[in-house]
Amino acid sequence: MKNKIAGICSILINILPFLIYPMLITQHNGQFVNFVPFAVYYAFRRAGLLLFRDWQHHFPSLGKIGLFSGLLGSIFGLFGVLNTIFWDISGIGIGLASVLFPTAVNQNKRLMKIEKNDKKNTKLVTRLVSMLVVFAILAVIAIFRSSIINFLLMLIINVMALCTYQYRNYKLVRPVHFNLLNYLLGILLFLSMLSMRIARSTGIKQAITWGIALLGIFLLLMTFLLVANWQRKRRVSSNFRGKAIFYGVCGQYWTIYSTIFIGVLYGRQLYYWVVVIYLLAMILGPLFAKFIFSHIAIDPMSLSLIFTIIGILLTFWLPIYFLGVFLIRTFASQVRQMTTSEYEQQTNNYHLSFIVNYNYATIGGMTSQFVMWGSMLLLMSNQDLSDTFIGFSQHQSSLSNISAINGAHIILAVYMILYTVILLISLHSKGKNTKKITS
Repeated sequence: MKNKIAGICSILINILPFLIYPMLITQHNGQFVNFVPFAVYYAFRRAGLLLFRDWQHHFPSLGKIGLFSGLLGSIFGLFGVLNTIFWDISGIGIGLASVLFPTAVNQNKRLMKIEKNDKKNTKLVTRLVSMLVVFAILAVIAIFRSSIINFLLMLIINVMALCTYQYRNYKLVRPVHFNLLNYLLGILLFLSMLSMRIARSTGIKQAITWGIALLGIFLLLMTFLLVANWQRKRRVSSNFRGKAIFYGVCGQYWTIYSTIFIGVLYGRQLYYWVVVIYLLAMILGPLFAKFIFSHIAIDPMSLSLIFTIIGILLTFWLPIYFLGVFLIRTFASQVRQMTTSEYEQQTNNYHLSFIVNYNYATIGGMTSQFVMWGSMLLLMSNQDLSDTFIGFSQHQSSLSNISAINGAHIILAVYMILYTVILLISLHSKGKNTKKITS
């Protein structure tokens, strides 16, 4: 029971800040000072795991660091009504919590499942109960729209998570060592995300330019380090990295892009439905995927890639946009699960499997973000950007730049589909070669 409660808390700690921090903007008439908490939160969320990369071999410590950070962030957030600097500070703690704790919980789940040799999926009743609890808390936030209530909920959730967080004690496989390069890369990513989040909230084109430039430097450095075998690699298949990056390219970033395509063009109220669909895919998606896998005679990996492409195509028509998001999130997650299992089977490393996949997915997500912001920068003028993002932050839809936003949508979708098709072809080519060798 404690593990189930911790799992629900993990979902809430992951999702709620995406509702709480935008409300700080709308509740205070779009003043610039209230854009900063969301920017700080998002930057630390994206850079958090890299900043604490030295602890990745000790996921229980990551979970504890995340929860104590979330506790402090929630407490600071309660005092934001007195001075907005407390909201800014809260973004640091809650940003770290939203990446460190869910990552630790997922890694612990995999380890416990392997040790118990448990191949059963979570029961439908458990998934439905989890969904009802999450939606009830989302309803409280939507109805009361009070920053005090919101941060109080975050505080209660963090306390419950601390009381129910259980993990297997295991012998440390590697001592914690501090690498300055990890922190330099983390700071670089933090500054990039901070710039682009401020740009998204204020429409300042110079901030986007700086953010994209910093993100480009970060991606180049990370690519170089991966190629140079910076992190000690275990023997894995040649397609492992491509499949691990896939979740970041498609599954991780599309819901964030929805803040532009849905939030700007059709208003933030409709964007909130993207969050609902994301949760439905997280809770009910595995059951839907299992049904598809059992009724179509194609290997699950190929099916997942095909359905992800279908989901991307569905996002070009608003009435079925949300179905597209559901398919993308559901089947990209299936690819991640299969890739994680493949890593475990090939390396016998069950203490780091989810985290390794998350690291590669982060690279994929950052690349998709680079493509999207680059296309927005090319297709919009300074004034267009300002009108677009200020309209979104002030809870107003804006159709004046629909052609530029649709253009960015097309560019991002083409990039994602191309990556998926190339990965699909690569997997099938490898499969044919394997059959020839065995025959």
